[in-house]
Amino acid sequence: MVCQDIRQRFFSQVYPPRIGWQLKTQDVTVDLKQRQLASHGPAEGQMRLGQFRANQIRADLGTHTVVLDGGARLKIVQGAVR
Repeated sequence: MVCQDIRQRFFSQVYPPRIGWQLKTQDVTVDLKQRQLASHGPAEGQMRLGQFRANQIRADLGTHTVVLDGGARLKIVQGAVR
């Protein structure tokens, strides 16, 4: 229950549901003190702009950055963010 609550709070900040982002990954390390996340396996997801996938994903709440590592792909939906 605590893990789910932490995960929900982290992802609600990184991927706010109000803008329709979704992320799927596994084998994730979350550093609560540093406010960082790193997957040790493939990640995929979608957002208004389109779909993405990569071999790994890193996120840093402090710098508001998300990095897709290794074989990163983005399928852009034309006109999606007008």
